[in-house]
Parts: sequence; structure tokens; C-alpha cells
Amino acid sequence: MCQVDPETSLYEKSCQFIADIVNNTAEASYMFQPSIQSESALTNESYVIVMDTSLSMGVINRRSKRLQTSLSQLINNVVPNGTMIGVVEFATNATILANLTEANSPENRNELVHKIQGDRNKKPGSYNDVGAALDKAMEVLKL
Repeated sequence: MCQVDPETSLYEKSCQFIADIVNNTAEASYMFQPSIQSESALTNESYVIVMDTSLSMGVINRRSKRLQTSLSQLINNVVPNGTMIGVVEFATNATILANLTEANSPENRNELVHKIQGDRNKKPGSYNDVGAALDKAMEVLKL
């Protein structure tokens, strides 16, 4: 029986869900071992992760922690080697956290995850500037 982590409201790390690869589903959680098959769903291209860090993602509803956990799973378990990943966060302003970094080693992947986890003491912005976030994402892709 899998337990739910009270901090993240996600299943414990050791919990395993067996995906139905044919139907791309799982019975209990979206956080099961990746149902996205990286060989076919993602290609070795460039991607920019754009994260909302505004008050709506705040500590009260734990959305921010869930987002960080999901993105960490994506980077560590789904993204194919050789894929270039950048990270932008946005709220009142947008900030580039990581320029395009090749996901070709555990060290590079951990560096990206560390950027996503960010400064836990940082105060969230009060509103969203999605336009600024998209501008920064385009800037990352052009570097």
C-alpha cells in the first residue's frame, strides 16, 4: 500500500505504479513511472521550462512543490539524453534560471533540477506576467 507524503500530497518516492503503455494510463496517480515514452514523445531538441512562481502557486495549496516534483521527474526520467533544456521562472517579473543545458549526464540533470527547486526563502510575486516569461523563453532559445 502506497502512502501519501503530507508535505507534497504525492505518493511516497518508493511507490510504484505500473503504467498501461498501450492506453497511456495509470490507475492511481500522474506521478507513476513515466507513461510518456521518451523515445517517441520527446525528441533531442531544445525546450524551455517556464514556471509560474506567483502567489497562486504558493505554499498554502502546495502547487509550487508539486510543480517542482513533476519537473524533476520529467528531467530525470523522461527527457532523452542530448536534449537541451532551459529554465525560466515568472511572476511579477520573469527571470532566466538556466540557459540551455544539455541533459547528457546526471550532473547536468541535477543542476537543472537544483535551478527548478530554487530559493525556498524567496517571496512569490503578486501577479503573473506571462508575456515577459515568453519573451525570456525566446531569449533562452536564441542564445
